[in-house]
Order: sequence, then structure tokens, then C-alpha cells
Amino acid sequence: MKKLIELLARIQAAEKEAAEFDSLESKTRADILSIAKSDVPINIQKQKITDARLTLDLVDAKRDKILEPLAQLREELHTEFFSAVGAWNATVAGIKKAMVDGLIRNSLHLFGGDVAYCRQFFPDWKIEELPVCHTYRQAFYDSSGLEQIYRRNPLPTVQGFVRHVEKFVPVLNLDPKKFE
Repeated sequence: MKKLIELLARIQAAEKEAAEFDSLESKTRADILSIAKSDVPINIQKQKITDARLTLDLVDAKRDKILEPLAQLREELHTEFFSAVGAWNATVAGIKKAMVDGLIRNSLHLFGGDVAYCRQFFPDWKIEELPVCHTYRQAFYDSSGLEQIYRRNPLPTVQGFVRHVEKFVPVLNLDPKKFE
């Protein structure tokens, strides 16, 4: 989880910096137009436009310097996010399975100690409907269609997952250090 949060912060900082360069570029382009339309002597216009063009070249170079690592950070975030979702869902499924095994173990006396008959009485689909499984149904992070949702808007999707995990770690009595 720490790595996801760190990657989010680094991506947001890089995107903010790229946005600042975009703003500087649009301001510089507007300055070029205003200089060209002004009644300033040609020599001064040439000098100011040359300075503005140098600024544009510098902005392009710095933006390219930011965008390349940003793409790599986004790819790393993608990999880390989907592995974290898989690990979280596996953890929730393991906790639920342990709870179901405990439920069956505690119900064996009702079925004469016959595990097979007890499991037949409590099939998985019936156990899913029990109120005791409500927390586990909520804690399970729905990954159906997640790839498309992630492609549309990756940062809010990852932030939502981090909030989801932070919400359910104490509810499921999990070690918070494991999901930092």
C-alpha cells in the first residue's frame, strides 16, 4: 500500500509540473502574438520573439524530461495496483474461507459429525447469503471491468482502492502493517 501511495504522490507531482509547463507554454505563445500585434519597433519585436521562442524550446525540453519518467511511473502504478487488488481479494477470500470452515466446524454436532453432509447443507451460495458474510462481500474489491475503469481514470481508481483497503483493514481485524 505504501508503494501505491508513493507512486500516486510522484505521479501527481509530475503531472502538476507538466501542467505548469503547459501553462507557461500557452502564456509564452500568447506573448508572441501580443508582441507581433504591438506597435513596437521591429528590432525589439525580433528580440522579444526570439526570447519567447527560446523559452518555448526550454519548456518543450523540460516537459519531455518529465513525461518520459511519468510514463514509466504510470506503468509501474498499473502493475502495482493490479497485484495489490489481487492480493487484497485473496486475503479477504482466505479470511472468509476460515470463517466458513469455523461455521461448519461449529455446526458438525448438528449433523452427527458428518462434514460432507454439513457442507451439503451449507453450500457456498447459501453461505454467501448469510448476514455474517455481509462484511466479506463488502470488503471484496470488485475487479470486474477494473481494467477499463483504470484506463479511463487511473489515479482516482487507485485512490479509491487505497481508501477501500484502509476502511476494511480494521473491520476484518487485519494487521495494518501488512497493508501499509
